[in-house]
Amino acid sequence: TGQVAINFIQNYISGKANGYGLSDEQLVKNTVDNLKTEAEDRMYGVRDIEIAKDSSTTTVKNYGNAVANAILDNATTKKTRSEMAIMADIVNKNEVTDQDIADLKLLTEMYKGTLEDTLTIPVPREFTKEHLDLINVYSALYHDVQGLTEIINDPVKALLRVKRYEDDVKGLTIAMENIYVSLSKSTYTFQAEDSATLFVSFAPNFNKP
Repeated sequence: TGQVAINFIQNYISGKANGYGLSDEQLVKNTVDNLKTEAEDRMYGVRDIEIAKDSSTTTVKNYGNAVANAILDNATTKKTRSEMAIMADIVNKNEVTDQDIADLKLLTEMYKGTLEDTLTIPVPREFTKEHLDLINVYSALYHDVQGLTEIINDPVKALLRVKRYEDDVKGLTIAMENIYVSLSKSTYTFQAEDSATLFVSFAPNFNKP
């Protein structure tokens, strides 16, 4: 499918033209390697973010609220299904509808917007790792869902992104939990009016017996 199929055919023809042919197993391996390369995402680093000038309580408070706002402001208000619900519907119907693609694109915009907004937030130095983890997991989820929108033209790529998606969702939960832990270690305390109270639901022992 798509570029993957083209690479597969090129490998096969190239081998025949040069008087040798790759085994079926080698062709499959090369194709899988191509797929893995397509599924690799850019990793954001320290150079991609702005480190705040200080780590005062006010700076940490502003940081926590800004990250929470980036998430809340980009949360889709339109009624749509989750990514996996959409994929389950596609499997059950054995077809992809325009509504399926429209819903996936809406979710893609949500992840992209959150990623872009989060990249602009000044980060207290001690939050650097946690912030980069959050950025990279949002980047991964954006590419996962974007890959799903290509299910018609490149179903193999979509399948790879589905396999990654489950791990990336778990990664998002861990990243949010780590943001909460870092915030709770500072002298900043959550107030009812703070958007950062969003992270309280990701406390390690929240709702656990």
